[in-house]
Amino acid sequence: MRNKRILVVAFLLQVCLTLNAQTQQPNTDTLRALYQKEAIWVHFPHYYKNGARFHFSEMKNEFSFSPQGLLEYKLGAKKVNTGLYLTYAAAATTLSSIFVFSKNRNLGWGLLAGGFIINGIGASISLDGRKRIQRAVFIRNQDLMFPPR
Repeated sequence: MRNKRILVVAFLLQVCLTLNAQTQQPNTDTLRALYQKEAIWVHFPHYYKNGARFHFSEMKNEFSFSPQGLLEYKLGAKKVNTGLYLTYAAAATTLSSIFVFSKNRNLGWGLLAGGFIINGIGASISLDGRKRIQRAVFIRNQDLMFPPR
């Protein structure tokens, strides 16, 4: 008799725990709708949200609830701009080598090589900036789906 009571209590306890665990799981339809509506993804120089395309310069407004994502975004955007400026400097250096080449060949070759080196450095910095922006978007989307406590 006592064993039957223990079994009944254990069974009821198991049922209650199972029901409690099922009610605490997030609704996947709600999460899917939130992700499809609010998540963003980047395809430079644009980003997409809810099926709409926006320019990269408007992305800063998307990080209002993700401070870590915003910090990563700012660093990435700064690196992308620095890489762009270095690319412009490389183009100017390479172009100037064309005009200098007829007067001083050594200086012309030096400017040409310098332009290639500056362009490589600028491309590397810009690529790192784009990776940081991708990481910022990942952090932002993660904070969207699973808000920090």
